[in-house]
Amino acid sequence: MQRVLWIGAAVVLAALAAWGLWREFGPGSGSGTVHFGSVDEYVFIANESAPEIAVIDAKSDRLVGTRTLPFVPDQLLVSLAKLRLVVLNRAEHLVALVDLPSGAVEARFDLEIVPDLMVLSPDGRALAVADTEAGKIALINLVDETLFGIVEGLNAPSKMTFGSDGGALYVIDDSEAEIRRIDVATASLLAPASLREAGAVPGEVNLSALTRTPDGRMGLVTDALGGKGYVIDVRDWNVVRTISLGNAPSRAYGTADGQYLLVSNTGSRTISVIASDRFDVVATLPGPGDITSIATGFFETLAYVISANERRAVVIDLESLTVAGELALEGVPGQAVADADGRKLYIPLGEVGELALIDVFNKRVGHLITGIAVAPGAPAMSASNNYCH
Repeated sequence: MQRVLWIGAAVVLAALAAWGLWREFGPGSGSGTVHFGSVDEYVFIANESAPEIAVIDAKSDRLVGTRTLPFVPDQLLVSLAKLRLVVLNRAEHLVALVDLPSGAVEARFDLEIVPDLMVLSPDGRALAVADTEAGKIALINLVDETLFGIVEGLNAPSKMTFGSDGGALYVIDDSEAEIRRIDVATASLLAPASLREAGAVPGEVNLSALTRTPDGRMGLVTDALGGKGYVIDVRDWNVVRTISLGNAPSRAYGTADGQYLLVSNTGSRTISVIASDRFDVVATLPGPGDITSIATGFFETLAYVISANERRAVVIDLESLTVAGELALEGVPGQAVADADGRKLYIPLGEVGELALIDVFNKRVGHLITGIAVAPGAPAMSASNNYCH
């Protein structure tokens, strides 16, 4: 009888412990019960229709809870330099730094501009926030938590790229067919780099944001209207080459090792693979339309081209320069982000509230993480294999 009582007590204690763990770490647990660690341990998905962020453990790849915010996260980034979440909210004209473990808003930047989007410098120390309609960009030092300048007089500055050392910000100006250059330290405009001599016509181009090589020496800007790519030597800002692409090329996505740049020609449904050592198109492969992103991984041997309308990912073998297969996706895929090792790919699926975890090497959906927002933002991580996006 005593043995039975001991066994019964053990079962009860185990059940209570399991229930406690489920309440603390199980899917759907709220920010008031989960004890989160540092931001570099997780993958984050912003809910663009509610004031909360889904938190996924990057090791176990399971939803461990949500972090409730006082505002809707219209865009979410992670600063490794600051070890904080960086949250943008358009309605309240603000950018905020949020401490993950406590959930506290540690710094709040109430802006005089309407923030449409933001980009982080490569070191995670500087933030550029654009107001497209007003033609302004606010520059924020996240480490010092200071708004140190607003640059005005820009034309629809929605396409921004930081230089490799974070000292400059490059902004595309379609109306002038040029790249506006901003000195980040002084928040002042430098002389622009014109694409007109290379054939770009002001007001008749749809230029992409600059994609730079990992060493920061070269860059590529595509023109969706002209089907061209402009290769730029960033050291002297000369256009050194113009390359022909397909119909309606998107922004270029680069491999982390700097070997290739990939451009989705959405109008002709092809993928241009460009060797970045000489900027030649070395392959033109069939691809999808309406892409959200291109992500690479597994020692930069595979690339995944994600299509929203077609709900699929086309896989490109970068060793043989051939299409290696495709994956069907259950929801509307958003922007894909690879982990720092390039072994896993996270793709948020709108309408179904799931996050697809892709096994990059085996070219398959590893599993689906449920409980994600039906209107998810792009996955945010402190470090990823997506070097320039």
